[in-house]
Amino acid sequence: IEQLRSLTENRIVSNFDATGMSLLEVLHHCCEETGIKFKFASRLIHGTVGEAIVFYKDGAGRIVELNCQRAGQRFSISKTNVSKLSVRKSFNVASEVTATIDLETPYLFFDYRVGDRVKSGIDGKDLLGTRRDNKCICRIERVRLDFKNQCTNLRIMRHRDVGL
Repeated sequence: IEQLRSLTENRIVSNFDATGMSLLEVLHHCCEETGIKFKFASRLIHGTVGEAIVFYKDGAGRIVELNCQRAGQRFSISKTNVSKLSVRKSFNVASEVTATIDLETPYLFFDYRVGDRVKSGIDGKDLLGTRRDNKCICRIERVRLDFKNQCTNLRIMRHRDVGL
């Protein structure tokens, strides 16, 4: 509860009647009132995988690094944590360029979280374009652990406001 109080800056939703509402509806309402978001995510809990509700605030996530080695180098698991990548770009009427990046890691990684900001390291390829364009922000939108294939699948949204 202390983490939620910190995340919401001690804001309290008062005089709220949840009669007849589902838990999901109540969560949405409370999150809107306090300026936070939530997602359901897989988590390793006491040695087994379980589902958890993850609360976060846009812009409050940690910064995580995703890297891919340059072509021709001998493969190193410590220098590469991206094994597959696909990108779909879109433009909208608000002059914002976005890209949806789906990627896979070459192993299971339990510490990526929805809301984390993503960057590429100096030694690796700039797969997400964050070093080429400092107006871009990449955030993790979805985390899926694939135990069958022993990998982690991430969906990352890359936003760039062309009006900046």
